[in-house]
Amino acid sequence: LGPDGFYGSNLWDQKGCLGAAATSNHQVFLPETRKNGTVAVPSRARDVDCYVRTRWRSFAANPVSAESKGKKVGVTINGELQRVDPNTTISERVIKPYAKHFDVYVFLTIQGPRPKHTSNWHVHRFNGLPSYDENQERKVVEDLVDRFLGAGARGVEVHLYDLVRRPPHMPSKWSGANPGKSVVERFQLVWPSFALHMLVHSLVWSDVVKWETRHGKLDHIVKMRADAGWLGDAPVVGVDVDDSVALVKACASWGGLNDKMVLLPRRYAEKWMDLLTAYYDDQTWQLHKCDQARTQRKLGYKNSEEFQLCVARLHHIPYKELGHELPVYDYYWWLRDEKGRKGCFPRNYAVVPRHTIMDGERYCWNVGQRSDMKCPSNTGVCEQLKARLCPKF
Repeated sequence: LGPDGFYGSNLWDQKGCLGAAATSNHQVFLPETRKNGTVAVPSRARDVDCYVRTRWRSFAANPVSAESKGKKVGVTINGELQRVDPNTTISERVIKPYAKHFDVYVFLTIQGPRPKHTSNWHVHRFNGLPSYDENQERKVVEDLVDRFLGAGARGVEVHLYDLVRRPPHMPSKWSGANPGKSVVERFQLVWPSFALHMLVHSLVWSDVVKWETRHGKLDHIVKMRADAGWLGDAPVVGVDVDDSVALVKACASWGGLNDKMVLLPRRYAEKWMDLLTAYYDDQTWQLHKCDQARTQRKLGYKNSEEFQLCVARLHHIPYKELGHELPVYDYYWWLRDEKGRKGCFPRNYAVVPRHTIMDGERYCWNVGQRSDMKCPSNTGVCEQLKARLCPKF
């Protein structure tokens, strides 16, 4: 796989990292080397440092001393700085209720400006993203840190980075690349964002592990995306909800597990969060069916939700899908809703549960597709979502 092999020297760096430049429209697919589908994976493919360049790190401790609650919770926030709402509800709806019962530490692992290239990948979703210079970035981050500390966090770990290289993709039958065609099914589609999804989870997890080497292990993880919009308080593990299993959102699970957020016991966190390692390990999908239906004819996984379910099954991670207890939805604060007000909920993710304990997609109500219909009485936040939907594109 070296520069004299399948790939030219422009796709490798001197440290042995493989991948297309973040500013390009190219994807690199790894080759299968045997008829049974064995993949040649570079030794550093799982190394997050191959793909990002750290701009700066910082840690801010809460200046207000308070007696320790005894147990520690890590709130991980991954994504892009441009997509973090400056008035995010994470502080009031997640950190504040958790700080009543735990020592809360926030891990804000976020990407700086998205690389400029000519890709049209969901371009309509990001037309209104703000553009920050370095001073503005600092100010936005400092304001977020103050907001989190003000809500009761004992400390905030910040890692701002630039994406410099896209992780190579596992082979796919749908790939137009050669090498890169597969004999066996894995990820059936070839979305550019798929390997990046794996990367950002492994990256924030690596920041947690670094922190733990200095301060001791956390007891629980509350993982979410940077564009998470909470319409109610997050349930506190061990107080409001079970603290012994992984708790995920019902609905919008697309045949697997909704991977937008999770309440996760620390003992399961490494396997659940280090998705880049799991992605390059073929046993993740070979040993267990990845879809909710568990169909015998099902091969591979079509999206990150099915992949997350596969990871849970492979490592015997118990989980529950919660309904109204997890009122969190993607929130595009930079776009305007149908009435021209800034901030809206994208239609394809505005799906609400109709029961407390859920199972897959059953009993879900798609607000985005049924915006002209009256909300059922047992859908919780349906009216709030309906009032702030993003326009149809």
